[in-house]
Amino acid sequence: MKLDRCRQQKVRRQLKRAQENVLRIIAALLRLGVLPVTQTAQATDVARLKLLAAALRRQGVDEGGVIAVLTMDWAARAPDLTATVMATLRRRRSPANHSLTARLLTMYRPVNHPRHWRTFWHGPARLHTVAFRDEVPMTSLLALGTRLCRSRIRLASVLSFVQTLPRMGPYTSVALLRAVTAGAGRTLRDCNKPAAAMSAHTALLADTVPFHMASRTLRRLTGDPTYAHTLLAFFYCETIKILRHEGVLHPLGQYQGYAARFVEDLASKRCRCLAVSIQTLPRQPFEGDTETHYVNRVCPGARNMKHASTDVVRRWRLLKAAMF
Repeated sequence: MKLDRCRQQKVRRQLKRAQENVLRIIAALLRLGVLPVTQTAQATDVARLKLLAAALRRQGVDEGGVIAVLTMDWAARAPDLTATVMATLRRRRSPANHSLTARLLTMYRPVNHPRHWRTFWHGPARLHTVAFRDEVPMTSLLALGTRLCRSRIRLASVLSFVQTLPRMGPYTSVALLRAVTAGAGRTLRDCNKPAAAMSAHTALLADTVPFHMASRTLRRLTGDPTYAHTLLAFFYCETIKILRHEGVLHPLGQYQGYAARFVEDLASKRCRCLAVSIQTLPRQPFEGDTETHYVNRVCPGARNMKHASTDVVRRWRLLKAAMF
């Protein structure tokens, strides 16, 4: 009995150290600007969607159509294509109707997308989003628009529908809803469990550091208001990438069925050293944010908006290169 009590105390102490390490690292990444946004609307891809949503509404496109077009624009992530769609809207003189929405959605099909236009998706996500734009039925896009027009949008209910769309896994589904709802000015509710399920690593970290604890602690450490759970899920995903990059965490296969090993690595001396050393780093200006500069160039209205690219690992590498 005494041995069991000692083991339980050791597990609790280890969990507390892991939580402290992770939250100190996330707070430092926010202070350093490596995690560049404190609100979803500050992300460059969301700023682009907000500009497009305003242009669509000025032309009288209904809210369901606005969300359908934003969904395809999110999947394209090509500022040149966004600028072309906005130019098409400016030239239009007749009132908006269903045929306009259908024409705009057709513009996003890969067959109509010139190859020299740059997209800022990388890796597997790029392949999946291209296939999504090619395969998703127009009726499904309009149905998604109808679901996201409701006054109260529960993430779990709409997420199940999004995951039925072509090439939409847990990660891309949550990312799509986070960006499109922010671009359309909508609010997601009840985001805790679905957001934590974006990836297996994120689910493990959310079990170790619950979102409500992270929101409360980061508010105290950074002074910013409460963070949305979908934004915290993004923080968790990117922090895990940095911890993998620094050798603190191992490939996911080593933790499947061994969640205690995940906590051990987060409570380890190596993770503690990273949490301590990162506190001493000064904030550095990040030049050459390619996506942000590109959006500002082809979509002039974006220059008046404070936004930053979410390429966090690249920012971390630039910071380390500048300091070491």
